[in-house]
Amino acid sequence: MNGETTSFRFDFGATARAERDGDGEIHRKCETASSRQCARATALDASTLRYVDDATWVGTYETYGDIEIVRCAPGCAASALDGCDADADVVPGVYEGGLKTWECAVDLATAIARGEIDIGSLKSLGDVHVLELGAGQAVPALVATRALGGACGRLTLTDYNRDVVEEVTAPNAQATMELMKEHGERPPREMVFLCGDWSGYDAYVDAGSVDVLLTSESIYDVGQYGSLCAFIAHALSDDGACYVAAKSYYFGVGGGTNAFVSYCEKNYDFKVERLKKFSDGKSNVREILVVRKTHD
Repeated sequence: MNGETTSFRFDFGATARAERDGDGEIHRKCETASSRQCARATALDASTLRYVDDATWVGTYETYGDIEIVRCAPGCAASALDGCDADADVVPGVYEGGLKTWECAVDLATAIARGEIDIGSLKSLGDVHVLELGAGQAVPALVATRALGGACGRLTLTDYNRDVVEEVTAPNAQATMELMKEHGERPPREMVFLCGDWSGYDAYVDAGSVDVLLTSESIYDVGQYGSLCAFIAHALSDDGACYVAAKSYYFGVGGGTNAFVSYCEKNYDFKVERLKKFSDGKSNVREILVVRKTHD
């Protein structure tokens, strides 16, 4: 990431316009009838997400490689999730960290932007389906959508918490789509937002329909590997790829890339490749994996 952050403003008049002046922050919120959390998988109707001024979302431009997106400015999403401390990263079964941009998500977005993950070759398909599991801020998926240069026909973004989808995921996506229009790029013809446990997402995602599946920091809990891999097996197209960005080991919970690779090899007909490793000798080693279906 280049570290460039400038403010973003929506103009919902006759034409939507992105403004870059110093006072161009937009404060807004999604108004929908929502519960505070939902464990059951639910699809949210994007057309009902309405934004008003003087609320909770502040947009900022961020650049990864040479790809610019719009996301919620750090510290500006003040969601009040029941049972969740304001400073908590994760509360199992309550909050899965969607308000935060995790370092492995930055790794994944940067690798896509720099071409280290080659999704550009999919442009010839013309109707690529990109899906991010546990999207939260949705940085990797938004970078991937722009990297496809108008070839992304469907964008599916998910998070465990409905509030996160409404307050962060959907606004980020909508703002980045407006940015694409400003640059003469064709945004996805369809955006789908899902919340709840991913074990139920198969009801909303067609089998074998996903070309690019992205997920970051989602394999810390080995107890979730079964439902995660089941969804990957359901959703991924025969020639599709699932990119997993995570730490090699999550202390205290036992998950990580090593455990995940082992689980995949023992329980699923997946081919797993270690694409990239990040190690500075001081912090936990991080990796990007690619998971593909094997072909007989």
